[in-house]
Amino acid sequence: MNWLSDIRWLFLDMDHTLVDFELTERKAFADLCAQWSVDDVDTAFATFIEGNRPLWPRLEAGEISAADLRRERQRYWLEKMQVEANPVAVAEHYESCLGDHVDWYAGVPDILLSWQKRFGLALITNGLSNVKRKQLLQMGGLFAAISISEEVGAAKPSPMFFQHTLAQLPDKVMPEQILVVGDNLKADIGGGKGMGFRTCWISHGKALDTKTEGADITVHALPELAAILEKG
Repeated sequence: MNWLSDIRWLFLDMDHTLVDFELTERKAFADLCAQWSVDDVDTAFATFIEGNRPLWPRLEAGEISAADLRRERQRYWLEKMQVEANPVAVAEHYESCLGDHVDWYAGVPDILLSWQKRFGLALITNGLSNVKRKQLLQMGGLFAAISISEEVGAAKPSPMFFQHTLAQLPDKVMPEQILVVGDNLKADIGGGKGMGFRTCWISHGKALDTKTEGADITVHALPELAAILEKG
């Protein structure tokens, strides 16, 4: 992989790449349940995930708005669990709780500090602005560029999203000098390849299949990529 020596910028996905978002979600949801006196947190959380997961691909495709997602993912579990509460009020509280937690994967903060000395770091995340901005306050200014889908008005894999990130870079960078790192084959890998960027898929141990052929590198987790970049 001789091209590794050409990389100048790392475009890094956040959730499930840098941060254990499932753990973050579970902590935030437990806080939420305490506020609304819901005792069966495990069942409520599983129901929330059941309703939430199908909404994100629809948001990324532009079929629903962020406001729709905020409301509907709360409405789903509240109705299923027969909890009487306003979904909008519950959403506001949940997102505040979510912003309180940043659960890094092991070793990630040190890796980012090391990369900061060698590369430009950009955070690219499909997410809600109020949540991500609150979480970023806990990240110590690691990123020279930040793109949050709600702020951009488009989500990965849209070219508009990546153009927003490119516009923040201080100097002109060639597409092949950018490495997109993420766990989502469509949003991160497909979106990055569509822009002509190099890509690294964080597989978390998922079996390889034909969909991964578009990724230039496949690793289990970020420390594996750190070792590859160190050698490159």
